Amino acid sequence: MKKIVQGLAIGGFAIVLTACQSDDSETVVETEYGSISKEEFHAELEEKYGEETLQSMTKKLVLEGQFDIDQEEFEQEVEQFKTQLGPQFTKFINQQGYRNEEEFRTALYISKLEFEAATADIEITDEEIETHYERMQEERKARHILVDEKETAEEIIKKYKDGASFEELAKEYSKDGSAANGGDLGYTTAGEMVKPFEDAMYGLETNEISEPVESQFGWHVILVEDVRESETEVQPFDEMKDQLREQLLASKVDSQSYTSKVQEALDNGNIDISDDDYEGLFGSNKSGESESTDDEGDSSNEDNGKQDSEEAKDDSESDNE
Repeated sequence: MKKIVQGLAIGGFAIVLTACQSDDSETVVETEYGSISKEEFHAELEEKYGEETLQSMTKKLVLEGQFDIDQEEFEQEVEQFKTQLGPQFTKFINQQGYRNEEEFRTALYISKLEFEAATADIEITDEEIETHYERMQEERKARHILVDEKETAEEIIKKYKDGASFEELAKEYSKDGSAANGGDLGYTTAGEMVKPFEDAMYGLETNEISEPVESQFGWHVILVEDVRESETEVQPFDEMKDQLREQLLASKVDSQSYTSKVQEALDNGNIDISDDDYEGLFGSNKSGESESTDDEGDSSNEDNGKQDSEEAKDDSESDNE
């Protein structure tokens, strides 16, 4: 949930700003020392919150035009979250930067739209979901060593097979924070590690060492020390299937590709901001683009378009560890 609500614009101020536009000449506050008009109030709100509110409203408008969120499921998710936190719900959303539940709902809703945009072209098979569920039935105690080069990983494996201590090799070679503890990761289960690491770990027997495993962090050498049944009760498969599908989708998109795919969806909305104060909020304005291409010529514009298209299609590796 932390990932879902982190870094999103607050949309609740849109209601306030809209209400203030009805009659800007009206007085909102009167005191013995002066008064505050709606025009002044509106100007202050816009200066403080205008950019993030406009961004939030525009993003919601554009993404809703391309992706659907099941409203019933959304309400159930919010209620489940409130039930889990109980009396701590209000404190939690305040700590996350939201003044009230409505602002939290807006942020959560937009984040779900962004998630749909980022994962729209990713397919998850029933077989993948079943495999993930089966892995959740057990926990594996593992150690690992993380290095930058495959050759270094191969050297480590050779030294281990020649009798060197894995713990000492981890302290000597690993750039991971677990190095000081001999690479010890404790017991982990499905969904807690990046996918290449998880796939390799679940393919090992007890006391077996892996071949070099590449992830976005570098090259891993993994040693499984123990396998046990999960100490956490796992819900029936039918109750978890949709949740597992979402987890697998999240595991297949990292922050870089997430951002690029959301931006691509926003670009599809052909956003044109006419207010100069907010020009560039979503990149170059249409008018700015036209002026640029007129100066550079049609040929240059075509080349730039091809380059942008190729960059937008670059794939990234799986989710963070």
